Amino acid sequence: MRTTTRSWICGSTGLALLLLGAGPAAAAPPGPDSGSGPPDSAIGYATALLYGENRTGEGGAESLFEAYAPAGVPAFARGEVFIGGYECLTEGSVPAQVTGLASARATGWLRYDCGSAEGTVRGYAVVHLAWTGQGEVTEHSWTDEMGCTVTLQVRPARVTGGMLAVVPGVGSAVLTLNAPDDADIRQERVTC
Repeated sequence: MRTTTRSWICGSTGLALLLLGAGPAAAAPPGPDSGSGPPDSAIGYATALLYGENRTGEGGAESLFEAYAPAGVPAFARGEVFIGGYECLTEGSVPAQVTGLASARATGWLRYDCGSAEGTVRGYAVVHLAWTGQGEVTEHSWTDEMGCTVTLQVRPARVTGGMLAVVPGVGSAVLTLNAPDDADIRQERVTC
């Protein structure tokens, strides 16, 4: 399941414009104004693939957890959870913060509806994640179907903290960053 989900994440991420375009930008880490969050026309977000062993059931558990900071809306974070053969989804979110390409954080509690061939159950997760941007910024640009220029900046991130996911009768797991290259902070700007 770990490999299947990771392949799905890589495929959907590329398809969803997260890794489109080409060519690295010789950019330095963000300047002093990076603490002000994304500009009015930008969307900031951070992603992390989390993984852990199911402590009370079979196999492992994983989550693609993301924090979003759209312009004019309070930042929020959420992610699906896969555990014990169940896919857990939520319509809720936890408070988040994305500060340019420098850092991001998400902390809170989420309720999940989990389903499998066995039926539906409820679960929850407690989240405390912090992203710290590190390394070179890569920039990608392309023209969308409306003729606007989309510019995406991506910076690798170190992630600390994790998620405690609990699905009664199915399992529980502490999920942390899957691998060092499975997290980043992004900023997307559209110019028409």
